Amino acid sequence: MSKLKPLIYVHPGASSFIRQDIEYLKKEFHLTPYFFNPSNKLLLPFEFLKLFCFLLTAKKQDVLVSFGGYHSFIAALISRLKGNRIFVILNGVDSAAVPEINYGFLRKGVLRFCCKKSYQWADRILPVSESLMHTTNTYAFDDKKLGLNETFSKNEFKYEVIPNGFDSDFWSPESEIERGKSVITVASKNRIELKGVDLFLRLARDHPSYTFYIAGIDSLENTSSNVKCLGYLKPGKLRTYYSKSQFYFQLSVWEGFGCALCEAMLCGCVPIVSDVNVLKEIVGDNELVLMKKNMDSLISLTNSLINTQKNGLIYRERIRKKYPISQRVELIESIING
Repeated sequence: MSKLKPLIYVHPGASSFIRQDIEYLKKEFHLTPYFFNPSNKLLLPFEFLKLFCFLLTAKKQDVLVSFGGYHSFIAALISRLKGNRIFVILNGVDSAAVPEINYGFLRKGVLRFCCKKSYQWADRILPVSESLMHTTNTYAFDDKKLGLNETFSKNEFKYEVIPNGFDSDFWSPESEIERGKSVITVASKNRIELKGVDLFLRLARDHPSYTFYIAGIDSLENTSSNVKCLGYLKPGKLRTYYSKSQFYFQLSVWEGFGCALCEAMLCGCVPIVSDVNVLKEIVGDNELVLMKKNMDSLISLTNSLINTQKNGLIYRERIRKKYPISQRVELIESIING
């Protein structure tokens, strides 16, 4: 049995796609995950020092970082000092500057600088979609250019797109659950406008016979009675709610990829998405795409889909074939071993 190549994986939190990366990369590398925890801002200097010392004293090996930010800057700096190779996975917030909704790491002075330098120093950056490098947003704006190559000089960064991948065995419909008149979305309370929850809540008032689930948010004020906030759900419980829902909504103003969208589609939900970033490509059906952020258009689109009764299992097959987790791991492995 061949010896696995050592690899340090620095990440800022246990999102489902990060947990999945760790699980599968452990099969291909002698992986050392490092959790950079910036949740308490008062402890940030201590977290910086911990990461600095860990990387400085670690044996010489490649470093993979998920998300650009302060931690990717420290990792890139130490890698340059030690002659290590470093690769930075870009997921969305680390590639955007959208001041209109107070979003994106690239709009802030020091954080913007740290992102840019770490991307320049990286042997390669690995965006989850081409849209993180350049895209035009006509959904929420007139004609707004976004992405790294629009924020900074074009051709400034060495990159290769590696899409997210999904375990279609785990993310599958629970057959014993009846799919009812319900829709679901996933968001956090500090990203209501970003994730399109504002439209989602207004739509709920127009469709009182449907139940509108919001995973990731504990409570919201002044919502209609058919809105149910589910709070944080473990993956198995989230799969149950996907399995009982007819539609999944992803009405984001900016979306690096749409992991929850793909998970919901694998569980048989019919998706309704905004025309931003790579969402249209993921769903592969223009009838499912809201072209402009407009309430009347959303109501018309939703009513049309309710009447046509689309089969969500068609969209499961699209994600299963287009974005398998094995493909993502193979691409990462080929780059790091190349």
